[in-house]
Amino acid sequence: MEGIYEIPAGSIVLESSIGGGGFSDVYSGRWTKFDKTEQVAVKVFRHLLNEDDPEILKKLKKRLNSEVSTWKRALSHHHPNVLPFFGVYLRDTTRLPALVSPLRQAGDILHYTTSRNTTPDRRRLVIGIATGLDHLHNNGVVHGDLTPRNVLIYIDPETGNAIPQIADFGRAKILDGTGVAGSLIFNCRYSAPEVLRSSDDERSQETNAVLSKHSDVWSLGMVLLHVLSGLEPYPKLKSEAQIIIALYRKQEPEPKDHQMANCPVGPKVWPLLQQCWKIHELPTARCSARDCLVAFENNFCGVLRQPSEDELEEAIGSPLDQSLSTNGFQSAFK
Repeated sequence: MEGIYEIPAGSIVLESSIGGGGFSDVYSGRWTKFDKTEQVAVKVFRHLLNEDDPEILKKLKKRLNSEVSTWKRALSHHHPNVLPFFGVYLRDTTRLPALVSPLRQAGDILHYTTSRNTTPDRRRLVIGIATGLDHLHNNGVVHGDLTPRNVLIYIDPETGNAIPQIADFGRAKILDGTGVAGSLIFNCRYSAPEVLRSSDDERSQETNAVLSKHSDVWSLGMVLLHVLSGLEPYPKLKSEAQIIIALYRKQEPEPKDHQMANCPVGPKVWPLLQQCWKIHELPTARCSARDCLVAFENNFCGVLRQPSEDELEEAIGSPLDQSLSTNGFQSAFK
């Protein structure tokens, strides 16, 4: 792959599985380079292990090339809020290269913010995510799948600060049209209505077409809501069907469901989030990632505290989902 660093076969030792999805598996590994070893995450396209159909192989190669090209585009200028890309790992000549990035031991942003031994600065996290998305958009990249699971946490060894980094460019596209959409399944809690309406369209390029800066900003608003309140969007709706119906009826999240009034900046935060959704208007009416970033920087005051478990239980009307507190690394790749 032109312009991409190729990591030679044998230099990475795969260790344990840390995630995966419909197209790939992700492993932790150790990369030895010039007598120095680094912990890495390795994304392996599983279909290549036993895939003989030339058309499917061609499609998978196209998907890989698209993800690599988009990730490279996103890092055309290094940015602290975008996960670095080390290169492609040439395991052997019979399979597609794997994608290699740093291993983030702190996990994704949900794992980090619900950890018992952290008191997250949610203001810093929110501004970091918005900054990262603004950087992508400034470089002509639409992420297409911004969720909390796709925001990893890097702990700065010098300051101890938690730095959010946007990851997983498997659904991203470059605005000149070189992105590729496959058979996509979107997370209803974070996806814009126009994306969900088209996600079951057999003509995948139409699905790709609705992925835009505007749909990214919708997702940004939902992710920030989750990070700030500690509750996922629409916490009282338990099924995807209920969420889709709510979106069809143009029902946005309710402040009372997220205990925003208990946060020192609650009354200021909610209107900012609404600018990301504009649920009663066209997608083009939504604010930009830059507008969102500037608004949050200008309006934050005081420290956002983390809601207690009693408050969370009261907000959702059921015991707190203990799965949010599970230990172990949560991969951004699905």
